[in-house]
Amino acid sequence: MKRIVLYLLFALLLVSCGKQSQTLSELKSEYVTIDDSIRVHYKIWNESVGSDAKTICFVHGFGCDMNTWEKQFEAFRDGKDLQLVFIDLPGYGLSDKPHVEYTLDFFAHAIDEVLNVNSIKDAVFVGHSLGTPVCRQTLMTTGHKGALVDVDGVYCFYDGTETPEYVEAVNQFGHAFDGDNCREVITGFVSSLAGKETPQEINDYAMSVMPETPQYVASSTMQHLIEKKWWPNHQITQPVMVICTQNSGLDPDNKQKMERLYPNLDYTELTTCGHFIHMEQPEMFNDKLKAFIATQMNNKQAGEVKILFEIRPEVNYVTHLYTLAGLGFSDEEYTAKYGHTLPKAAVDTLQKYKDHLTFGQGEGGMLSGTFFFMVSAETFANADSLQKVMDKYQEMAKNHNSPDEIMNIASTIAKVYVDNYDNYLKNVYPQAKKDMEERMNQLSQHMKTHSFVKDWERVTGYTWNRGDYHWLLYRAGAKGPSYNNLNENTNTVYYNQYLDYQLAMFSHEFGIFLMQDRIDPIVEEMKEYTRSLGSKKDLTYVPWSAFESLACWYNCKIAGMETEDYRNFGNADVKTFSQIFDRLSETGITDPAELFRKGIMEYLKEQ
Repeated sequence: MKRIVLYLLFALLLVSCGKQSQTLSELKSEYVTIDDSIRVHYKIWNESVGSDAKTICFVHGFGCDMNTWEKQFEAFRDGKDLQLVFIDLPGYGLSDKPHVEYTLDFFAHAIDEVLNVNSIKDAVFVGHSLGTPVCRQTLMTTGHKGALVDVDGVYCFYDGTETPEYVEAVNQFGHAFDGDNCREVITGFVSSLAGKETPQEINDYAMSVMPETPQYVASSTMQHLIEKKWWPNHQITQPVMVICTQNSGLDPDNKQKMERLYPNLDYTELTTCGHFIHMEQPEMFNDKLKAFIATQMNNKQAGEVKILFEIRPEVNYVTHLYTLAGLGFSDEEYTAKYGHTLPKAAVDTLQKYKDHLTFGQGEGGMLSGTFFFMVSAETFANADSLQKVMDKYQEMAKNHNSPDEIMNIASTIAKVYVDNYDNYLKNVYPQAKKDMEERMNQLSQHMKTHSFVKDWERVTGYTWNRGDYHWLLYRAGAKGPSYNNLNENTNTVYYNQYLDYQLAMFSHEFGIFLMQDRIDPIVEEMKEYTRSLGSKKDLTYVPWSAFESLACWYNCKIAGMETEDYRNFGNADVKTFSQIFDRLSETGITDPAELFRKGIMEYLKEQ
């Protein structure tokens, strides 16, 4: 029981508190208003620093305020290329404390507004305890980019393996702050945080500050923090540094859990330190944070992007079902090898509803998006956790008043997915993973010598500012969809595609992402324009065709020859558009967005 309690103390909140620095206190207090009336207090250091600066955003946790980062302000204030942002979360410090629901989304919304008002797009988010899931939610939901530093952070591990006892213990802890004895609960909570070497002054300060948290703030924060919906097993692909302490009751496999969440992980586990790591061992912590930030700044200054590869069974399982059911993923060798792993009844069911599952002209059937790309974007450790994913999507469909007929079909398909997943993990995926790892190692070696990042910046005049570029490998048959944009710096690619085309598409897709911020608004504008022409011919595909063709055209310029994407890019009229881009560039047009817009207008004249 003691072990469970200690784990919960780690997994569910708190924050460090430290003596207020006079220097930090002298910084000008600033406020941003969210939700029309709630003021969020923050301070910013080096506000006027140049565009090459790296922003560090410090987020405290339960019971305290921005002053918990005193030692970090002292250590980093002299960094000429660093901008420091300190935030009081709503309900804490000098921020307003309204009677509202204190959810992770609410906290992330506050951070989002502080950064937006200061025109900050990316940052190194440093969160202690509660601050870690707040930073994580900010990265997942607000569009801000950057890296994450997890300082003994809160995490509820809901991956399908949790026991009823664990769930009940989590719920009990989360609701322990609901009653009139909240102050006493917080006091007992604080007393458990010290390590063997925690200085008494830190314990004293924590005891003097944290119990002052308003009961309604503490209760709402805790209640929402433990809710399962805030803890999807979505990976944070950005660089992550975790510094945690065994004093918080870490599970023996904590590092393995962190690696599943953060594939680009720098992990440190302490033994004698208490929960307030950055206060108890500030020199060690600050040195590690400086080294981590220096790595991020060096990557940016060098104009280089780290290419990250990942293999996940969830994505491969979906293609496994599609292949064996003959839903467009043609692979006779694979079917002969693994056909016995999927019962005939399951195959029959998938084939019966193939009109809802198969892809066509880039759009697909009614359920193809859900059952291929959306499901493969989730993480599920076994059949039970997959069932929960299916339940989630079905609940979403109900909320959108989907017809009963479609709901029944979706339920039938979902049952096939769930019933066969455990067998796939046991009898198919181990070999599939081995095959993909061989290709992953091969691609990694190619990427070490590839200069396409700098090449693309040179030919477009644009600068890459999205951080690491992430590739998710999966297996697929010859006719399966090969690439899908998952988010702003992540693509999927099937591993067994021939290498030259695969390398060409790495460059192609990188170029798409590099240009899309400038070109995406024009895409929508051009779609409306093509509709206004009143042509009997559907011309709404033209902006897409032009964008893909522009990437092919630049790819050929970089390679100095016709590339594989140029020769094989589906229904895009690449050759015609490339001829147009050649003519326009000869007139002195160099900006990709201008080439795109004028290229479409020239193309339409010929239709």
